[in-house]
Amino acid sequence: RDRGIRRLTALPWPSVHVLLHTVLPGVLCGLVVLAIAWRSQTTAFVAMLFLLVGANSNIRWIQDVSLTGRWGALSAVAFSVVWTLPLRWRARPQRGLGAVLAAFLVYALVSTAWSSSPHWTLMRTVSFGVLLWAVFAGVRPALTEPTESRRLARGIVVLLVAVVAASMAYWLVDPAAAAPANQLRGVFLNPAYLALLIGLTYPLVLAQFDGLPRRGYVALSLATAIASIVVITLCQSRAGLAAFVLAALAYEISRGGVLRAVVPLVAVGLCAAMFHYWHPSLTSASRAPFVSPANLVVGPRAPGQSKISALLSGRDEVWGATTDLIGRRPLAGYGFGTGDKLLKEVAERLGRCLR
Repeated sequence: RDRGIRRLTALPWPSVHVLLHTVLPGVLCGLVVLAIAWRSQTTAFVAMLFLLVGANSNIRWIQDVSLTGRWGALSAVAFSVVWTLPLRWRARPQRGLGAVLAAFLVYALVSTAWSSSPHWTLMRTVSFGVLLWAVFAGVRPALTEPTESRRLARGIVVLLVAVVAASMAYWLVDPAAAAPANQLRGVFLNPAYLALLIGLTYPLVLAQFDGLPRRGYVALSLATAIASIVVITLCQSRAGLAAFVLAALAYEISRGGVLRAVVPLVAVGLCAAMFHYWHPSLTSASRAPFVSPANLVVGPRAPGQSKISALLSGRDEVWGATTDLIGRRPLAGYGFGTGDKLLKEVAERLGRCLR
């Protein structure tokens, strides 16, 4: 008996600290999201999005909780699909698309055999497969009901408003952390994340104005567009600016509102004129120059970088440096989900950070 007790105590049992910081958040978040999914699949999906945003936060305690909690939430959304089988059957999902996604996941799983990082490939394949199952088999069929579609759109808009409000409040409380290098990143790790969230979700904000009189719609859409462009410009994100313009034009034109598509362009022009003369300093200690929208389109240039490379954000250097990597394994590749590790090696070779 004593020998057995010694063997049990010698095992690498997780400490209380590990359980509290890694296991408990995932279990609690999973149970909460599972309870939400019992009432609404799309609301549970929005709750999972909140945790995914938190996992990319620069606030340490939010990131620590969300990094573990997102797996519990994702597992809960995927598991909740079990009791929505009748709904998914009535929705008649596209079997062709399902077959393509299944074939891709099989390939990603098989690529573990020759991956440069097998553990990383296996982990990302499983997580990506669970996410596809949750979206394709659970959330997508639920969106065939108009009530669920509107609920998902409102939920994402609530997420957007909460993130932007929290980012601005964080900037007022701690400007150095929320706007390093004179770029507004708010609660995110990267300024581009905040700008892309605003740009990509802008059509969902416009959808909330449907049913209003024409003048009311134009006035609200113009005010929303100006506020969005101001925040995106403070983030100094070219990707966010492009996402906003393309998403706004695609939404308005697809709905037959060709004349209303002028509204976001007018907002971009007004903001470009304002920031051409006004170069704000987001932090008192920052010496980084503010990049106006006109120069933002061209792209900031690093020392010794050509204009073409600045316009392409250094992608031409990445393409040139990865040519030999592709030549070594032109067919098999390096395994699913290993691109960021390979880019890190390329960055070390170039001696600069690649975003």
